[in-house]
Amino acid sequence: MEKIKNFPTIEFDPYGDLKLVVYNYDGPSVLVVSSKAMSLACDPWRVMLGPEAKFSEAQPEHSKIIPLPEDDPVALSILLHIVHLQFDQVPSKLEFDDFVEMAMLTDKYQATKLVAPWVPNWIWEVSCLAKREGFEKWLWIAWEFGVTMSFETVASRLVLESSTNDEGKCLTSVGEVVVEDMPSDIVENVLEVRKATIDRLLEIAYYHVNHFTHPNTLFFCRASRNNQACDALFYGSLIKELQRCRLGPDRKEASEIFMSVKELAQKLKTLELFVYPSDTSVNGNHGECSWSRWISTRVDKVLREIPSAVTDSHRRHLSAQELKCKSKG
Repeated sequence: MEKIKNFPTIEFDPYGDLKLVVYNYDGPSVLVVSSKAMSLACDPWRVMLGPEAKFSEAQPEHSKIIPLPEDDPVALSILLHIVHLQFDQVPSKLEFDDFVEMAMLTDKYQATKLVAPWVPNWIWEVSCLAKREGFEKWLWIAWEFGVTMSFETVASRLVLESSTNDEGKCLTSVGEVVVEDMPSDIVENVLEVRKATIDRLLEIAYYHVNHFTHPNTLFFCRASRNNQACDALFYGSLIKELQRCRLGPDRKEASEIFMSVKELAQKLKTLELFVYPSDTSVNGNHGECSWSRWISTRVDKVLREIPSAVTDSHRRHLSAQELKCKSKG
């Protein structure tokens, strides 16, 4: 490792026996800390730094300097202020990105209880962002600090509004790839629920196409006259509309649908379908021939019945984390 004497240095303990090297946009920095204070703070640090530690970091030749290239410097510094009892240095509020990094760091080091006294205020400052586009990483905050309602809210929004790219990656409503280091397979669950929902919507989209292409099909039109002409108008406009929505002429599978559930549902509900003019005296009564309402009603039903991407396992974890944040000991 390159010499650290010229790196910017922050002393959490002026008599500290350990130097942590962290990295930010400006380059590396050195944090002088007490290994004893850190080892008492949480189990992973105790394992890494305690007197009986078997990890190489605790061996004499390595005990003075430990590089932590993956740890966020801001979040780590806040944790170190806490473990060194410098509570006046702990911010009363966090920017969203810093809060996400804190959630990921306390998850990594099992240090949830360390920050518990500050969590309610931190959450209050950014709680409104859970429902906004571009803040999908709220999942990390909710996951780590047991905010079940927000976790469910963000996951449900991803199911409804996420799209996919050619590689099958989950995209946010603004087209950004959802990072793969989201907590505990939630993105995979979102994609599974999204696919199942699109399958159901496609069944609605192709229901009438399947009917018309069946060799023994009966007329959809139930008017007394011009049944064939009415069905031809309906079928022709349906095929044209499906093509406009990029759902035809060939039938699509869910894996070929890149748009979001929300967008697909809206397209199906606004299909412009034509039937024969209704004139009971000449053409017969075709007032009931339009299937637009039928399609819209069933699309709404599918949307109401979208299952949650959050599992019982997720909820048990969230409940346990909530208790940690409320625990006094």
